[in-house]
Amino acid sequence: MSVARRARLLVPTSAGSKRLLAALLLLLIACCMARPLRDPDLWFHIVCGRWIVSHHEVPTQDYWNMFGAGKPWRAYSWLGQVLFALVEKDFGLRGLISLELCTIFLFLLASVWSLASTSRSLLLGFLLTLLSAVGCYWHISLRPQTLTWILYPVVILLCERVRARGLSVGYGAKLAGILCLWANIHVSTVIPLATIALLVERERRQDGLRCYSSPASSQLC
Repeated sequence: MSVARRARLLVPTSAGSKRLLAALLLLLIACCMARPLRDPDLWFHIVCGRWIVSHHEVPTQDYWNMFGAGKPWRAYSWLGQVLFALVEKDFGLRGLISLELCTIFLFLLASVWSLASTSRSLLLGFLLTLLSAVGCYWHISLRPQTLTWILYPVVILLCERVRARGLSVGYGAKLAGILCLWANIHVSTVIPLATIALLVERERRQDGLRCYSSPASSQLC
């Protein structure tokens, strides 16, 4: 068997093989990006999550801050805190480390899926995801806002599909569900809302330019 033929056998040719190889590479990158659990806020989130699980409600006053004890306060990241508390209760530190690894992997996977779909190039989507991974490396930690990193690429992809195919009940329900999930994980829901508003405004401006680009079409606008 020639060297060229062996090389062709080692290089994946089908779309499924390429996606599997990309997923394995993303898992390897996620393992390299995962860091020790050194964020002190993680343990506060776990304690707060334990309280929510025990009392079956979201606290409305601060019980843990020595300077703000008894003052009005609401756990706006309650869903992520409950997740951290349940994982720590059932699986301990190994479970938290595995959760951090899964969070990073899902963020990378969602980014590749979104960028590759919008650019129609798996290679370009993978390279752009690597660039975003480098930019996010020093901010990696097991916090509620990190969970929203998984949702943001999905929001962008859904907006692009709405732009290309039009708004449908399915796309509207998916966007509404993601926004509701985001709002209960972290208070930064303004980010996807601002992204949607900017994309809508961009599309409106482009429609205006196309509308008045020719005299025939300007009469219909």
